[in-house]
Amino acid sequence: MITPLSVLDTQWPGVLTKLVCAREAMGYRRYWAARHHSPRQSASPTLVAALAAGVAHKMRVGTAGVLLRLTSPMRIAEDFAALELYFPGRIDLGIAGAGAGNLYEQQYAPDVILPTLEGFADRLRRTVALVRNGLESETGPVAIGPASIDDDQVTRPQLWLCGTGPISAELAGTLGMRFAFHHYLAMAREDARQVVESYRAAFVPYGADDAPYVAVAGFGSCAPTLAEAEAEWRGHFTGQSALEPTFLGTPDACADRLAALADRYGANELVVDCFTTSLSTRLSALELLARTFR
Repeated sequence: MITPLSVLDTQWPGVLTKLVCAREAMGYRRYWAARHHSPRQSASPTLVAALAAGVAHKMRVGTAGVLLRLTSPMRIAEDFAALELYFPGRIDLGIAGAGAGNLYEQQYAPDVILPTLEGFADRLRRTVALVRNGLESETGPVAIGPASIDDDQVTRPQLWLCGTGPISAELAGTLGMRFAFHHYLAMAREDARQVVESYRAAFVPYGADDAPYVAVAGFGSCAPTLAEAEAEWRGHFTGQSALEPTFLGTPDACADRLAALADRYGANELVVDCFTTSLSTRLSALELLARTFR
């Protein structure tokens, strides 16, 4: 069985239009915008996802993820209800428990209550409940955000929790969410495989047809030759220490590595991006992956 490929975008958002159109044409299943605080990345994944949804025609779009520690559950529910109204059946709400770094969190601190670990879990439960069920009133549930007045079939965003450890994995499982395991951040964990298994063991279905669903995310570089792929990878990190790639090399070598990764975790889906020195080489690397990993 072929594992579907999707894209996680942690890079500069200024080329969004070209990237989304190209990735959809290549056959990628979904596009996820990440949240990072730097001049070369985007700190607004919900806004980027909205723009991407307007550019794409069929591809699912979403976030990986909204930093819930810095965001109100009500705000998230309202924003994604609006996205679902405009792009029904195509929206993924990916939530992350990471922080934004000390400098940025100091700027948020006067305006946002930063929760403890227990507080984060409670905030996540409330977010999931608001997205699925709306507000509870004396007369029953009240929908969040604008709904279609022409369609009785109201869709909801697909709920994902993005994480690297057993706490987030078990939380995702107990809430019946999908789990995006960010392997590229957890490669050094000796218990990485057990993290994903703890998600499956904890899974409680929300609906009758729900089942555990795991996407594994990784980064690398792909080119016609290993030397070219290595040069692109190193060139992307000029002036800083290069990270360890999840996959690197020729299309066949990258496909073998991704297949092994999917097999290791029993992944339902793989989420990738390529770090290169230019937009053209990034698009070329993604196309090589999409064409080879079939």
